[in-house]
Amino acid sequence: MLLEMDQSEVIHLIESPEDLKIKVSEAMQVLHEAASGSEVGDQLGSLWRTALIGKAGQPDNGQEQAPML
Repeated sequence: MLLEMDQSEVIHLIESPEDLKIKVSEAMQVLHEAASGSEVGDQLGSLWRTALIGKAGQPDNGQEQAPML
């Protein structure tokens, strides 16, 4: 998804952590839907849950960086 974006949009995401987090979440959802039911899908689902709730089941307080794709 990032490769398809204009340079100005990428710069905006670099400057806006909350918007970057939203974009990464959207990308994770697309990957999760594309791989549903497969072993890869199960692994992505695990990553997706980790990204949503943070490490060790603790809610994400916004201070940790989102997983890199």
